[in-house]
Amino acid sequence: IESKKVIKAPEDRILVLIPNQPPLLLKNEIVEQIFNNNNRDEFNDTERFGTRKVVKVTNNENQQTIHFKLNPEFPGIEKAAERFALRVVGEGVARSQLMKFINQKGRIFPVLASETIENENLQSKLSSNNNNDTLRELKNIHQDHFTRLFLIGLLLTTEDAKPDNYILNQGILTLIDNDRCFFPSIAIEKSGIFSNKQVLQLKNYLFCMDQMNLPLNEEAVEEFLKLDAKLLLRNWARELKELNKDYRQIFSEDEIENLFDHKINPVVIPVGFRIDLAKELLCKFELIQEFLLKSRKQLIKVYTHLDIFVRVEPKAAKVYGDLFKQFKNDSNNNEDFDNQLKRRKMIEKNNYQIDNETGTAQSQITTKLIAKTMQIYDKQSLRDLFQGRVSTSPESFADFLLQRQIDNSEEILKLKQGKVNDFNQITNDNIKQAIINQTQFSDPKITKESQIKILKSINNITFTQLDLKNASELTNELLLPILTTSGQYLRKINISYCDKITSVSIENIGHYCNNIEEIIASHLPKIVKISQIWKRILFSEKLFDNLQFIDLSNCVNLEQIYLIAPKLTYQQIKLDGCENLKLFRYNSKLAEDY
Repeated sequence: IESKKVIKAPEDRILVLIPNQPPLLLKNEIVEQIFNNNNRDEFNDTERFGTRKVVKVTNNENQQTIHFKLNPEFPGIEKAAERFALRVVGEGVARSQLMKFINQKGRIFPVLASETIENENLQSKLSSNNNNDTLRELKNIHQDHFTRLFLIGLLLTTEDAKPDNYILNQGILTLIDNDRCFFPSIAIEKSGIFSNKQVLQLKNYLFCMDQMNLPLNEEAVEEFLKLDAKLLLRNWARELKELNKDYRQIFSEDEIENLFDHKINPVVIPVGFRIDLAKELLCKFELIQEFLLKSRKQLIKVYTHLDIFVRVEPKAAKVYGDLFKQFKNDSNNNEDFDNQLKRRKMIEKNNYQIDNETGTAQSQITTKLIAKTMQIYDKQSLRDLFQGRVSTSPESFADFLLQRQIDNSEEILKLKQGKVNDFNQITNDNIKQAIINQTQFSDPKITKESQIKILKSINNITFTQLDLKNASELTNELLLPILTTSGQYLRKINISYCDKITSVSIENIGHYCNNIEEIIASHLPKIVKISQIWKRILFSEKLFDNLQFIDLSNCVNLEQIYLIAPKLTYQQIKLDGCENLKLFRYNSKLAEDY
């Protein structure tokens, strides 16, 4: 890239510009290792993984090594992910620094310098003929380390955390390429004129590991629960604002725009985010903390990493959960490693393009496509982001978090008016869930037509908790697709004061949502009988096996209850005001009930 204001390095030397540092010159021995010609304009490539050239160099004086990547894809996001991970868990990512090289002709090279984590990458180790030692080391990494990596993996939603981007060294895993972070965990793509398909974007080898079925480490959980999510995110956003200012010290606007237009390896220098990422991160952060806190107090039965994964990212968790069901490990065999590799192979087969020459997995998502999620379409939009003038900038991120109270009042107001288009554009189910659960359906300003529009707009959301109290237009038919979509992930539902709901919906909850833990269904005048006995006998269905609380109070026409719920105690059944209740059986023997 030729800069308009040409600055040249001395003959055969490389000038280095680093934010907040005086200009430097690379040592000749380092230059010789990085460039493969006398013109100092062709990078060596000592690493066979990835699409960008990477060279490992060694300082002969102290034998320290460092990796330089030419034309890094999203160096601003790389640094943002690094700073975020260190603030949240203090480990798990490699440190890096963006710099600019200038050669003797004035040509510039954006270069990301990263600390070298000694050892081969995980892909190389797993591909060797004798990989049992590696798999044994993976299985024995410290549990507190795994839990921290898991928590940061949930928050970063990395699109490309495959084995060749991990280094395993003495029981420590480090992610060395973090520039494809903060993705939606699932993308929706058109698969036909009238149909869509869900595409996994949260791709992390960590989630294929056997430790996903182990309990979270208590020490790591305690550390995470002490974090103030809003304050942490606010301070992080302020740091990123300064980072963009730092990058403006060494790259001109012309250089940044020209780098973005690179035909083969485009570079997006500034930090930018998807719209609503601030709300999404805060929502997810607080959701994880809520579940961890309830689990610690034993208010809910959440013990494993996979349990938390299901509650926070249910759609992505289903992809990995299905693989754990398909490829189960022998719990009595500590040397059983095959199924972990099979899970990983299936993720790569279904979600990556495999390079025929090297056998490595390559992402099918292009740089420009990712840039569009940050509202970067052309040079002008890139300039606006760099100057902090758009909603995807760190400035807007910080401004959102500086609000005294973060709520969804604007979105809720539109829903009450029957305007669901903006709501439908939100890509994160956690945000949608929060909006619906904060919507007061008892508000007289919500018309019947608006209620029906809202209820129809949520049948593609995977809920873990759902509050539809006072939704007077809710019917069995409207609730059914909501239950089928949420399925095994729904843990809590409130359908009190929904006058049109009948016993059919209670039975549907048990049928489609077999992990339901809490049902609040009070003041339902059309409920007469609740029974799932026949389904258990004829179809061996395990209905309500996880139910721990049910409120049927003031269902004035309820006459009979046949209920089998092994985890439900008599004290956790609310039947106040059920004045016509004549027969009540629960947790009795099937033969007697039948």
